[in-house]
Amino acid sequence: MVYELMGGASGPILFRGGRIDGPGRLEFSGSPAGPSDKGETLTGVSVTRTFYERIYGPGPTSGFYVYPSTPGCYALQVDGTEFEDMIIVIAS
Repeated sequence: MVYELMGGASGPILFRGGRIDGPGRLEFSGSPAGPSDKGETLTGVSVTRTFYERIYGPGPTSGFYVYPSTPGCYALQVDGTEFEDMIIVIAS
């Protein structure tokens, strides 16, 4: 999933989400929010990423991946100083 900010949005941005049809959570790759945060490292075809429940991503070029912990329906909410948006994803 790629989420690109359009229209010159500025300021801090908060991403949060979780499973909405049962137990499960979304985990995020990137820099952990705290030094003691423990992550889960997954390896795929030619890529390895560590996923955390919370991340901190400084700078305008920071990117991250979102990983669902189980199959199901998930909501990802994106809040900025001038907008809010919700993205619904079905993971199978």
